[in-house]
Amino acid sequence: MNNKVAIFALGAKAEVGFDDAENLSRQVAASLEKKGVQTYNTGFVVSDFKSAEKVAQLLQSEDTDAILVCVATWSDDSYVLQFLREINKPIILHSFPHMESGSLCGVMQIASVMNDIGFKNFKTVYAAPGSDESVQGVIEALNSFEDAGEKAADGKAFYIGSIGGRCAGMTEIAFDEFALFEKSGAIVVNISETELIETAQTVKDSDAEAVLSDIQSRGYHIDSSSDDMKLSVKYYLAMKELIKKYGLSGLAIKCYTAFMGKICLGYSLLSDEGYACSCEGDVNSAVMMKILMDVTGECVNNTDILNPLPDDNAIIFAHCGSSGFSIAPNADEVHLAPARIVDVGVCSLFRPKLGTVTAADLVGHGDNLRMSVMTGAAIEKEYLFPGNQACIRFERNVIDICKDVIDKACGHHWMVGYGDVRKELKEYCEKHDIVFQDIT
Repeated sequence: MNNKVAIFALGAKAEVGFDDAENLSRQVAASLEKKGVQTYNTGFVVSDFKSAEKVAQLLQSEDTDAILVCVATWSDDSYVLQFLREINKPIILHSFPHMESGSLCGVMQIASVMNDIGFKNFKTVYAAPGSDESVQGVIEALNSFEDAGEKAADGKAFYIGSIGGRCAGMTEIAFDEFALFEKSGAIVVNISETELIETAQTVKDSDAEAVLSDIQSRGYHIDSSSDDMKLSVKYYLAMKELIKKYGLSGLAIKCYTAFMGKICLGYSLLSDEGYACSCEGDVNSAVMMKILMDVTGECVNNTDILNPLPDDNAIIFAHCGSSGFSIAPNADEVHLAPARIVDVGVCSLFRPKLGTVTAADLVGHGDNLRMSVMTGAAIEKEYLFPGNQACIRFERNVIDICKDVIDKACGHHWMVGYGDVRKELKEYCEKHDIVFQDIT
């Protein structure tokens, strides 16, 4: 090996020692250069998704043998996961003696995660910056690596925000962060419900009123109160702010029951903007939505399987009402009304447009992460459920389909996209080592 190493620092702004992070990486780089080790010091301190993405872009174009991460403080380990997803290089994790920074335990945490996702091509160094022990440790690590690095998985990482965790009583939707990352590239960002509430409280009335005015001009039927409409818009703007802050591709909020009617309108708006927004804190469904949105090129209907209709050989798929307005036939079909059960807030009620659709579900853990799909035709049917009702007719007997959903251990959340995309989803599963089940 030529022993050329790329260097960046990692730290959390709230931790002791963050202010010294850049200096630590500079000292390490200078001491290595003195011993003849070529370095590429990015000068970055990775502390959020934006800085992580910038460094990842730099490292993709730089010809180096390994990446040296100067872990200045305890930090979010997801930023390192991003590099593992995108860059085929060995990694050296360098921690430093310090009582309060959390540098050492930060490396311990990252190393544990690397091991559990199957990334073994890393070494660790613990020494004072610029010391002989630091230099020798890095050199020994570089010499121990094989010429070719390894990746945890192929493709680009993306972030799904989990706000409040999953709903109580829905153990089936419990998600395996390691499997989701390894197989799809999804990195789960855990966000507190308090941050969502506080962000909504900071939204200016004038900003909310501007969005509200736009919604009112669209020709929708509005039965929710003006106060509920305004609050829902503030939650929409709050969610949008969190998406920007954390670089999210989607959200899974534990809506049932505290946020019912508060986030649904925002979900509809965000779905039309290209974000995957799943109900009841179901991160698996948010990942499934993103996959389906990428394949179909349009927003996806978030549903449950509710009731088979044997006379029509169809099944009613629906949920409370949070799907994108772009899949409504027209504005006259959209009804903004309080959420069912709690009878407050705003839900987007309409029957989505008709045509060929593919419903898909993602559940499971580890190597048993499984995607189930079924394709049919969304047909005209009277409004039987207050939400985004889709009545889907199948060629196969619907009672047999429902039996298979149970027997094959599928979940109860089904994401419905337009077109027959079973082939594309099967290819995705084969590429990413996900179990694939065609129910129809």
